[in-house]
Amino acid sequence: MCYDRSGGQSSQFFGADAVPFWPDYPRKVVVQDGLNTNLGMGGARQNLVQFRLRWHCSNGGLARMLEQRENARLEENPRFAKTLFDADTAAPSRMEMRAHIAGPPRPLTRWCAVGPALGSGEFGTVHKARDLDSGQLMAVKRVRSPLGPAGQLERSMVKREVEILSGIRHEHIVDYISSQVVMDQGHPMTDIFMGLKDGNLHGLLLRTADTGHLQLVAEVVFHQMLHALDYLAGKGIIHRDVKPENIMYVMDAGEYVFQLGDFGLSCWENQLFHPGQRQTSKADVWSLLVTVLWTLDVGGFRKLERTNEPYEEVQATILAAVRLPDCVAMREMAVVEPASRASAAQMLKEHFSRREAPKLTTLAKRVPGQV
Repeated sequence: MCYDRSGGQSSQFFGADAVPFWPDYPRKVVVQDGLNTNLGMGGARQNLVQFRLRWHCSNGGLARMLEQRENARLEENPRFAKTLFDADTAAPSRMEMRAHIAGPPRPLTRWCAVGPALGSGEFGTVHKARDLDSGQLMAVKRVRSPLGPAGQLERSMVKREVEILSGIRHEHIVDYISSQVVMDQGHPMTDIFMGLKDGNLHGLLLRTADTGHLQLVAEVVFHQMLHALDYLAGKGIIHRDVKPENIMYVMDAGEYVFQLGDFGLSCWENQLFHPGQRQTSKADVWSLLVTVLWTLDVGGFRKLERTNEPYEEVQATILAAVRLPDCVAMREMAVVEPASRASAAQMLKEHFSRREAPKLTTLAKRVPGQV
């Protein structure tokens, strides 16, 4: 980050790769190889003295060097002294009154992609990105929002995802930051900003062959996603797309924390993950069941993704899988008739001790004592 703390705000970036400071906002901006490499200072045009910044390593290499620098004790040398100290200060001893004066309109979030795209779908692409004004790493989903009647479906899907994400807060659902509509080469695009995760369940399991580890991951996913689905059901929200690619994770103190993402944007028509009946929140329960079976790879379950078996045969395979000893606890989720299928709240209450009851979003009186 480059901070302009001068009284006259006398510095600015120039050139083809410049992303200048925002007027009337804190004067800080990201600098890196290929971005903001020409810095000017002084004079009416802020270019009396100019510097060209040269980077002797790639952006990825620089990030690793900075991480190692923070983790190691630096030699006491003036060259290593920090030029900016942003430690938290003590709270004021008296109540501060904030003037209610309208500030300048919120500018667009300026960002740049970091590395290759994390994933792409029919309507958009997800990037690892850096906020150019704060330096924060985040995930950005860029989705086209075509104009005219032909784009009505896509616009409604994007609008629905933004509305849902902006209205929910749960430890096992991806954290929403903001969204914006921008023009890209004459086409409207919607950027959805979310917290950056370490990866998704699909990628994690493709790198994992240890059966014991698969069992551990499946148990954690099962428990945490039941909480996410119970929360959504309490909000009247049906996810409709629970699958390994849409379950993200982060490592927190050596433990997996899984979070459900992608609300209504993807079109997942595979019958393996969607029973054919009219969908309610029970459809998400079925999809979670299939996700856990896929995680455990019960009887080579993952091979079903690559087949075009009739739905009846796929359903029979699922019903047979839940009769196996390792999966019998999920049998109540495998009921074909949605009305008789267990809800997420019922599964939590029945299989994860009575201590789960206070954590349920669904009202206790609406959760039967037995599944």
